[in-house]
Amino acid sequence: MSIALPLRAAALQATVVGADARRRSHVARLLAGAGFELTAMVEPGTAIVLVAAEAEVERGREVRELVERHPDTGVLVVVPAGTPNASLRRTLVAGATGIVFTNELESALLPSVHAVQAGQLVVPSALARAIAPRPLSHREK
Repeated sequence: MSIALPLRAAALQATVVGADARRRSHVARLLAGAGFELTAMVEPGTAIVLVAAEAEVERGREVRELVERHPDTGVLVVVPAGTPNASLRRTLVAGATGIVFTNELESALLPSVHAVQAGQLVVPSALARAIAPRPLSHREK
């Protein structure tokens, strides 16, 4: 059995949005350094990275607007370190498909963008433990 591979891999594209110009620039540099083409146009396969507002209400509005405008594209949201789990859950309910803390950008941004592009849900491990806690062992029950 043979598998046909494309002659040239599709270019990785990303759009970085959000009000915080300094953080937006940092995210863009990390993506560009990893080979992403930064674009203002959102086409199929483009990753949307939202450098979100610190205020939860504003963050939820930003996520909802992006999801409404681009329903077939995943939205990865960069949030301040230490954002409470309840606020992170509300960000997911607003339509985000991924969340990365600002203090974990260097290690988590690129794998998170790739996972969101592949249709996966990406959340910080602290939130994952809250969403799906470890089951009790027979002995602990």
